Amino acid sequence: MRICSLMALSLPVALLAEPPSGEAVEAKTGILLQPQFESVGDPVLDGQSQNLFLRRANFMGAATLGSKLDLTLTLSATDFGKATENGTKKSTVTVLDAFGTYRFADNLFLDAGWLRVPWSHNGLQTVSSLLGQDYSPYSYAQQLPSMGNPSGRDGGIQGRGFFFENVLDVRLGVFQGRRLPATPDRPAARNALRTAARVQANLLDPETSHFYRGSYFGAKRVLSFGVAHDRQDEYRATTADGFLDLPFGGDTLTVQASHYWYDGGAFLDLPKQKDVSLEASWTFGGPRLSPVARYESRRLDGPATSANWDESRYSLGLAWWIDGFKNNVKAFYTRIRPESAPGRHAYHQVNVQWQLYAF
Repeated sequence: MRICSLMALSLPVALLAEPPSGEAVEAKTGILLQPQFESVGDPVLDGQSQNLFLRRANFMGAATLGSKLDLTLTLSATDFGKATENGTKKSTVTVLDAFGTYRFADNLFLDAGWLRVPWSHNGLQTVSSLLGQDYSPYSYAQQLPSMGNPSGRDGGIQGRGFFFENVLDVRLGVFQGRRLPATPDRPAARNALRTAARVQANLLDPETSHFYRGSYFGAKRVLSFGVAHDRQDEYRATTADGFLDLPFGGDTLTVQASHYWYDGGAFLDLPKQKDVSLEASWTFGGPRLSPVARYESRRLDGPATSANWDESRYSLGLAWWIDGFKNNVKAFYTRIRPESAPGRHAYHQVNVQWQLYAF
C-alpha cells in the first residue's frame, strides 16, 4: 500500500522528466472514481448484503516520448472499503496497467509489460466508457482465481496491427499465464507460456486505439465482429463477439453480443462451460439518458457442483450522462437465477454508481 502510494506521487515527476535522447515528452495524468452502493442477495442464505464503497479508485498516467514510444501506468484500488466475508474491509492498491508501446508505423504496434490479454470486445473496453455499471461477469472467467490475474491483465508482449485500411484489427501475444509450483523432480514455473490472439473486422468506422469503448455516442458508426482464442497447457478458451454503435439523429443505438467457451482442462480450476452476454442500449441525444438491458447466462457441460452451477442473469438499468463519461450516474437491477442447482434460489442485486473521470 505504501509503495503504491509513493509510486502514485512520483509518477507525474517521472513522466515529465526529459529523456536522455532529448526528444519532446507529452505527459498527462488522470483519476477515475466510482463510489457505489450495492445490495446483493445470496443463492443459499436469506437477506441482502449492503455495501457503500469505492468500486474503483484509479490513478492513471500516460506519456509519449518522441514519435515512437508511449508509456501507460494505472494504479487501482478495486472494491476499496467493501466488506469481505469476515467483515473486514478491502484496502488493496494494485498495478492495473504498466506497459510500453512502440510504434513501428501508423498501423503497427508492439506492447510489452503488464497489459490486457487480447480477448472479447467487452473485455477490451475502457472501464470509464462502459454503458453498464461493470463488465460482464463472464468476460474474465479464466482470470481470477484460476490465472491469478485481475481484470484480464497479464505480463507479456503483444503485437497489434490494423490492415486493409483499418478494416482488420489483429492482436497476437505471449503472456506469463499460470506458473506451476515446484515438485520433487521439477523446478517452479517449468511449463508453457500463455498465448492469445484476437482478430476483429471493422465493417464501418474502425476502432484503432489500444482499448475499445462501450459507446461512441454518435461520433462513429461502428459495426464489428471479432473472434479470440486463449490457451496454455490443457486450458483452452474461445470467444466470438459483435458490436454495433450507430447514431440515429441525435440518439445512439448500441448492441453488444459475446459468446464464450471455456475449458480449464486439468490445468485451471475452471469447469468446461458456454457463457453468453447480450447488452442493448438506446442513448437519447446529447448524450443524456441511456436505458440499458442485459441478459447473461452460464451453462456448464457437466453437473453442477458446490462452487459452480448453471445460471441466468437479467439486468435493467438507466445511465444519466451528466457530462458524458466524465460525470454520470448509473442505477441497475439484476435478477440472478440459479438453474439445475438444488438448494439454491433466485436472488437480486441493486447497484447505484456515480462515476467521476478526468484524464
